[in-house]
Amino acid sequence: MDFNKDTVDKFLKELGIYYEKDVDEKENALLYYMKFKSEDTNIYYNLMLINNLEKESLIFYVPEILRMPEGKEDDVLRALNILNSSMLYGNYFYREDTEYISYRNGHSLEGREEGIVIEQFEDYLGMLDYAVDRIVEVIGMINDNE
Repeated sequence: MDFNKDTVDKFLKELGIYYEKDVDEKENALLYYMKFKSEDTNIYYNLMLINNLEKESLIFYVPEILRMPEGKEDDVLRALNILNSSMLYGNYFYREDTEYISYRNGHSLEGREEGIVIEQFEDYLGMLDYAVDRIVEVIGMINDNE
């Protein structure tokens, strides 16, 4: 399976995801900073993809929310928790503690975070589609129950 930058770029472009800034190369890994905008809720999510070249695995997670409606912070975080829980039972992806280096506001943060590790590239693509749909669906359910 080819995990080089050009291949990842191609699939991200097909998904309509764009970079917040350029890709960083750090110790056998490529860090992608991306944004996703939910058309239904007008919420922007900050997404990060870590392409581990050495282990040939991809890690995708939502480290923070860039903007959300006032008073909706808890609802959105609850939606993301439901999203993460639902992924535990997927056929091709699982959660594990993963070492990584991330950058937020120009500062390097080192530590261990839970991520979703995708061992096969085509499974990553399906998981991304599912994650986006699930975020929108759960937030829609929360809004309907108000």
